[in-house]
Amino acid sequence: MNLQSVIWFATVAKYGSFVKAAKQLGEPSSNVSRKVALLEKSLKVKLLNRTTRSVSLTQHGHQLTQMAHQVEQLEEDIVQWAQHLQQTASGKLTITAPIGFSHWPLSGWLIEFKQRYKDINIELISANEYLDFHEHKLDYAFRQGPLDSSALIAQRLCKIQYGLFASNDFLANNTINQLQDLNHCQSIAVNAKGKTLPWLFNGGVSITPKNIVLALEQTEACIQACKKGLGIAYLSYFDAMTALNGEELKPILENLWAPPVDFYLVYNQREFKPKKNELFVEFLHEKMMAFKNVPGILF
Repeated sequence: MNLQSVIWFATVAKYGSFVKAAKQLGEPSSNVSRKVALLEKSLKVKLLNRTTRSVSLTQHGHQLTQMAHQVEQLEEDIVQWAQHLQQTASGKLTITAPIGFSHWPLSGWLIEFKQRYKDINIELISANEYLDFHEHKLDYAFRQGPLDSSALIAQRLCKIQYGLFASNDFLANNTINQLQDLNHCQSIAVNAKGKTLPWLFNGGVSITPKNIVLALEQTEACIQACKKGLGIAYLSYFDAMTALNGEELKPILENLWAPPVDFYLVYNQREFKPKKNELFVEFLHEKMMAFKNVPGILF
């Protein structure tokens, strides 16, 4: 029995398609199909029900899937162990972060990191939603709390203050003294995969913005729209700071703002950490020190 074929089978099981699994594995679908067929032959059991349109697991397929995940984990552990033994830092770092943080400052940090460590390659996946570590082969994820319970390690980097902001022109035409007043105002929403992110306030109050005139994934675009007087935006104080200093935006209902939100570096627990990972964490903490006295960022 070939253990690689077990891993390929697990990928087919996960995606329910040879084509999708092949894309994830970077292999022709014919190769994946043949490898799984050989696995079934060697085990003398049928693992998949195949039709022209779909693939589904048999009872034996379900049982093997559980064991296959352990094989996948073992393969990842062996790769991490081998990289840990290397004296020089090399290989690929795959990182995901919210779109706004990816745009600035993270992308600039990663360029500097690459200049410092020539043999380390980096892939940054910008996404406001939480991506699956295994599916995307992630090393690190920057995530905002609160986080769901999981086996992942979450190292708190800082706290970020969020609140409501609007332009002078908008406030000249809209009176906002309490949360209920927001129901009658136009709003600019931040989206993650088509889902509007909520606005959080003191006492655990969560509001889904109404009268949305723009729903955007990029924080900078939300700020620009807010400055044009198109509506109220829920932003981090840090992101809004330049517009606040230029008196282009003003904070709203500050007495009702929720406490600062935790911001984490998330990663898998590993017994052996590759040199590239250790260097990245050291570098990250070096960069975070520059934010010690920045308004809206708390340590």
